[in-house]
Amino acid sequence: MSLAKVEEVVLKKAQQEAAALVQEAARAADAHREKESARLKAQHTQRVESARAEMQAALERELNAKESEGRRQLLGRKNELIGQVFDQAAERIISLPADGYRDWLKRQLRRVPPMDQATIRVAARDKAPVASVLAELGRPDLRLDEAPADIRGGFLVQGKSFDMDFSLDSLLGVLRESLAEKATAKLFGDLAL
Repeated sequence: MSLAKVEEVVLKKAQQEAAALVQEAARAADAHREKESARLKAQHTQRVESARAEMQAALERELNAKESEGRRQLLGRKNELIGQVFDQAAERIISLPADGYRDWLKRQLRRVPPMDQATIRVAARDKAPVASVLAELGRPDLRLDEAPADIRGGFLVQGKSFDMDFSLDSLLGVLRESLAEKATAKLFGDLAL
């Protein structure tokens, strides 16, 4: 075989091997590109899902904060309204005609259990009506104190072993707490707890 023929065969074989290497490199590049593309797509999907979850959590936090703020404002307004109602009720009790307020005091004094010498303290304006009611009820165990109490209405009982608060504000406060629980339950249902 001539040298030119050998060169031609070697060149042809080299070209075939080069073409095969180029094809193999192209297949490897395509496989790598597909693998890398899949990895990047998965990474992108994961980032998108993570961002979506973070946005959802932030939105829920903001909604919960707004909802809590709304409830707090509603509860504040409810307490304000209830306070106004009870202030008006106290003023109406105090402003009852003399007989009506005296009857209210009498009902409250009847609730005081028999005691071993107790002192009754009242607001200065209630001294005469309470003295009259005590005489009417025949309660020698209860003595009216000369010093006025700093209360709007009603009375305070100071005994040897315990004291009782029958002041108008205290009695209405107990009623207010009872109604506040009911109002809160009505406004907020299970959320009130």
